[in-house]
Amino acid sequence: MKHILTALVIMVALFSLAITGCATTEQARSVDTSGFLGDYSKLKPGEKNEALLYWISPGIDFKSYDKIVIDPVTIWRSENSDIGELPPEEQRNLQHYLYQAVKEALAKDYTIVETPETGTMRIRLALTEAAGSTVVGDIITTYLPPAILINAVKRLSTGTSAFVGKATVELEIVDIVTNKRLAAAVDKRTGGKNYEGSLSTLADVEQACDYWAERLRLRLEELRNM
Repeated sequence: MKHILTALVIMVALFSLAITGCATTEQARSVDTSGFLGDYSKLKPGEKNEALLYWISPGIDFKSYDKIVIDPVTIWRSENSDIGELPPEEQRNLQHYLYQAVKEALAKDYTIVETPETGTMRIRLALTEAAGSTVVGDIITTYLPPAILINAVKRLSTGTSAFVGKATVELEIVDIVTNKRLAAAVDKRTGGKNYEGSLSTLADVEQACDYWAERLRLRLEELRNM
């Protein structure tokens, strides 16, 4: 039976190469805070294309900032976080992955520096939750009925697909000279049902990191143009 299931999973995965489009990541319905940001009192629920929780300081001229310092990404283990269950090497890989994604995205519009200067924003990031997908279960509930129906029922009740990965990030942007908070956000994303995410345990987490990096770049662009 085990060999039959393995063969079936491989067959479906190979077949899906011909029918699957781009990988996706989806925003969760809600998110728990971890304590990394300290003060969450001003954060409010986001709307479409915004983080689940966010705050932007009023009256800030974001055009006055042309340089950015990016702190090393932190792994923040709160009481309910499952990120500590990942092997230390995988945690380090995710820290590096998110840092590089953010650096590459923001380098398109800003000078990335390492020392405090006037006109510099400092970005603090923490991964507070990260769990890989269950590869076999993800494939089956993506492509095989009636398992697809099981996934649909789970999405209806929880807003999250079955067997996919998930990740939560907390972000703070401060003026590097005054240490004044300019913005803060908390967001959680889960894997969508797609071929790429189903064959790699941490692909869903990496896709979330890519999404956050590009969304941060676009949001800062919007703030500079206001």
